[in-house]
This record gives sequence, C-alpha cells and structure tokens, in this order.
Amino acid sequence: MSDNVTVEQALNLLDYNATTEDFFNKKYYVERQEAIKTKINEIKQRILYPEQRGAKILLCGHLGAGKTTILRRLNQDLKEQGLHVIFVSSRNEAPVVDLDYTDILLLLMKKTLELIKQKSVRIQISITEKIYELLKQLANKEITIADGNGLDSQIVALMGTSSTRNKVRELREKTIIPVFNELLSILGNKVVFIIEHIEKRRSIENLNNLERCLIDFSDAVENLNCSVLLVLSHSIFYRSDFLAAIDKIYSDKYFLPIFQIRNSDGTYNEDEVRLMEEIVRRRIPGDVIPNLVITRSAKLSGGIVREFLEILRACCWKAQAQNSPNVNINMLNDYIREQTGNLHHKTLEKYKEKLNELYDGENLKIIYDVSVDNDLKNMLFEQAILEYKDKDNNSFYGIHPLLLEEKTWWARKTIVIGRSQIAS
Repeated sequence: MSDNVTVEQALNLLDYNATTEDFFNKKYYVERQEAIKTKINEIKQRILYPEQRGAKILLCGHLGAGKTTILRRLNQDLKEQGLHVIFVSSRNEAPVVDLDYTDILLLLMKKTLELIKQKSVRIQISITEKIYELLKQLANKEITIADGNGLDSQIVALMGTSSTRNKVRELREKTIIPVFNELLSILGNKVVFIIEHIEKRRSIENLNNLERCLIDFSDAVENLNCSVLLVLSHSIFYRSDFLAAIDKIYSDKYFLPIFQIRNSDGTYNEDEVRLMEEIVRRRIPGDVIPNLVITRSAKLSGGIVREFLEILRACCWKAQAQNSPNVNINMLNDYIREQTGNLHHKTLEKYKEKLNELYDGENLKIIYDVSVDNDLKNMLFEQAILEYKDKDNNSFYGIHPLLLEEKTWWARKTIVIGRSQIAS
C-alpha cells in the first residue's frame, strides 16, 4: 500500500463499481466470518457436484451486503475447475423497463451464444437452424443472417415486446428449453449462470409482479442442463407464496448477512466494525482518511459495504472541493446533515405511522416477526430496517443508522426492533 495516496486517488480506490473486480484480490480482500466462508464453499461444492441437471441455488442478502464481491471470488474458483461462469445483470443488460421472466430467459440464451462465439466454438448447422426457426416463430416473420449481426443480436431485438413474451410462454417447454439445452451441450453442460439485480428493475409497489416474475423464471430454468445461482435481496424471503412456489426448484438457499456491526442488546460489535475498517485501511493510509471518520462511517452504514464506501467517497469529494489534502470529521458531519435532510426524508414520511408505532421517543415496541407485517417487509426491502444475527444465529432487526440521525423523528440512540425465526 502506498504512503502517498491523494484524495483524488482515494476516490478511485473507494469506487465500488470501478473496483469490484479487485475486491476479491488477495491484497485487498477482507475475509468474512468463518460461517460465511463455509457457506460459499458449500455453494461451490453444490455447483461442482450437482445431483441432476446442474444445481439451482438461491442466494439472498441485503443490497450492498457484498454478494457480488463474494461471488466474483467464487467465480475464480469455478473457472479453475473448468466451468464456464456467466454473470448476468438484468439491471445493465436487459434493454427493457418492465422486466419479465421471458426477457431473462432470452438474455441467458444471448449470453450463452456470446460465450460460444468468444471461445470460437463451432455451432453445428442443425442447432443453428433450430435457433433461426425459433427466432422466426418469436418474431412472426422470416429471419436470415443478413437481417442482423448474428444470433445474439437477433435475440436482443426481440426482447421486451408483448408478442415475443406471449410466444416464449407458448413455446417454452416444447421448443425453447430443448434448443437452449442443445446450446449448453456445446459447452459440455458446464455453464453456471449467476443472475443478479432482478429486483432492482422493480419498485416497492410492484413486489407482487416481481414475485410472479421470479416464480415463472424459476419454473423455466428447472429443466435447463446448467447451474443457476439466483441472487436476490433477502426481503423476498419473507414472501411466503414465493418461497412455497420455488421450494422444489432451488435445492439450496443461502442468506448472506451484512457485516454484523450490531449486537442484539443495541451495542456495537467492535470486531465486525474493525473488519469493515480493514476494507479501507488496505487501500488508503490514515493521513488521508482519519480512523475516526472510517469508524463512524462504518457504523453509519449499518454494516452495508456499498453504503460505507459511498459515505467515505462523499467525504473525499468534499475534501477535494475544499482543496484539502485529507478528510476530516466536519466533512462527515456535513454529509450526515445532507443525507438526513434528503435521502432518508421520504422514507421517514412514507413510514411515519409505522415508525411512530415502533418508537415514540421513549418506549420501544418489540416486533418478533417481520413476515406478518407488510410495512416491515417493505421497509426491509427498502433497507429502512436492517437484519442482523445474534450469537445463536437468530435474526433481529435494527433501524438504519442514518434514519436514526434524523432528529425530526428520532432521539440519537440504537433501536433493536425484534427477532425472527425466518432466515437462517
């Protein structure tokens, strides 16, 4: 680690999106608890040695909890074992607004074709003809190679239309899945799809549609000869209809917690706070961002890595704007005031009645099961409340620390709002 990192360099080193590929680098990667390492190893073993047709696995966790970082580390291990890992981000790669499961299915086929092309593997003429015949049926018109740049381009052009979606539903089991399996066989049936960000294409008001989309998609991939690792916000775990519908499809379900910086008695877990600090300390020396700012930012993030880095980056921007060679606590305090006045204000207004019910300024109402309350489930989805684990691996819930900074509604104190037996 260099001792001459500038504020501008710190901004780049803390950019989560720019540095995701390096977050699992041995120099920078911070190992989580032993229990999490065990879960990741279990996922790897399930994929390497599936019982049939490839493993179908569900991984849930808070948005920004580090799922992508850990999965990219897993990606390295799987590739070393000869598997073809395909990351699919519906947020960035699906050219539609109202995402449907049929769009995701076509996107997987497109990504498979891209990988085959990238590896210069020859597709048999018989398979090519079947794909073109399928595309003709989906488009309801003649399609030739001259109509586009290739099979993958043709698929993108079809995504998102109501006519295509209806056709995919009609042809899914009879035509699409068999043709898709022939494509997968070209790669030796050693493909692993890691699918992320489906829930980011849906608003809180459309959770029922999201649930339907996920159930239909899960039904569709059940008979694909590949492994599928579906990565979701863990709040979907509290929708009992969804869990019941996909239980037979996903043989394994895993929950990835955020950094457990809270204890069930409301105190901070200093060991976990230090782990979060280490993420930054491995990149940036103390004279650029003081320890006090890093520690406070970790606690304000609630244990969410992405928010932790965003808070520190905001402080670096302030330092740069002020021509300061380093960050100071006043810059962090300015950020807190800005956030409590803007980012979380709408959340407070939206759930004012529920928040007042939970805490009136003096008394705290304990909620034992968030799954029985729609407001709490929605607040979990929007990360107004966060899920932690106690030493016995039971869940408890804390209001996001930045919400607690909003003095309009809250005294500045830690609030634990309940326990649950739902997630494990």
